[in-house]
Amino acid sequence: MNTSALIKLLIALFVIASICSNASAQTLQEHFETAAKKIKSISYYEFLNSERLYTVGTYNDLSEKDWQRLREVTSIAATLEELTELMEHSNPRVRTLAMLRAYRLEVRESFVIIQRRINDNEKGIPAEDWHIKSPEWDSSTGKLVGGSVSRISEDITVSEIAKDLINTLGYLPDQTIKNDTIAFDDWTKSHLFNPHWIRWYTYLYRNSGGYASNKLANSPQQISKLKAKINQLDSPLREWVIINFNPNHTSLLTEEDVVTAMKTLGENSLMAYIENGTRLGLNSPTDKKWGNRKEWPILNRSESVFSSKSANRLAKLGYYIAAADADPSQASIFMRKGLISMRPGIAGFCVDKPKAAAVLLEYCGDKESAYITELLFQGYQAEESDRIEWF
Repeated sequence: MNTSALIKLLIALFVIASICSNASAQTLQEHFETAAKKIKSISYYEFLNSERLYTVGTYNDLSEKDWQRLREVTSIAATLEELTELMEHSNPRVRTLAMLRAYRLEVRESFVIIQRRINDNEKGIPAEDWHIKSPEWDSSTGKLVGGSVSRISEDITVSEIAKDLINTLGYLPDQTIKNDTIAFDDWTKSHLFNPHWIRWYTYLYRNSGGYASNKLANSPQQISKLKAKINQLDSPLREWVIINFNPNHTSLLTEEDVVTAMKTLGENSLMAYIENGTRLGLNSPTDKKWGNRKEWPILNRSESVFSSKSANRLAKLGYYIAAADADPSQASIFMRKGLISMRPGIAGFCVDKPKAAAVLLEYCGDKESAYITELLFQGYQAEESDRIEWF
């Protein structure tokens, strides 16, 4: 084959490739356009929690048809570049579906593209909801009558949907800022594109169906993939990610996984987090005290991860039960201090009489039997007194 013929062949192959590429793009666009016409409404709450993502639901036929179409369009092969183009489509319903598909990509850059739609005030695909009418008591028949459940849809803008998607990452647009893009860009630098940002794995867990109320057919496989991804992370990122989850509420991790991770981090790292929200070893944002800090997974396992050297530091913070777990020899002192302070701000960890009695019984036994009896008896008397006053 001479040079001229070879050049012609290459040109022909290039043209064919371009045509195929365009055809593929058109097919993707047509797929989204068709779905946008057929899907009548979407439960965005269920979508964000991966409800009915991998398995057939148990709702009415109309709703299930919409969900089947939604499952198809949000799992179709598509690149972020292709979805970015679809988010500029003239039809806001197509733009809605493009955002939802981008959300499922599990790519950090997707949220930057989604954020561009926060000023898009055209109506997207309506939000599905359920209208529940409570039954009323019919005194003539002695029965409850008139209760009903019906499916309704409400208008929602593309902007509102975009904000809901971004909010799952913990970002709340500042309503006082006219140009929220600037604030979002600053946030992405310290959070979204920070490889040490813990909350990214919460999003991945949500996207795997971890928060779904109905157990999904494919959810165990998705969660297994996420667990493998977490286990491949370098230390200490891996351990900080692990203790961010509650093993009592997820199949992602076991109690042993969490305790092992805490022991690997060590009590100095755990105490630093409890005291000021800093995750030692990571370049990650500091968790605010009453914002998104999660001390309770650590405090609930204090007897497994803390020694007596941390007891006074825990007590100083008001965590007297954890302090007693760390140093049982001072349990009597800590419980008395805890009962005096009764710090209401530490929800779930303030010391009340039943908790104090339980701790003293466990760690002091007969030595504190008189005081334990006094605590429980006083509590019983108070309850009786309250009951009398109430009636």
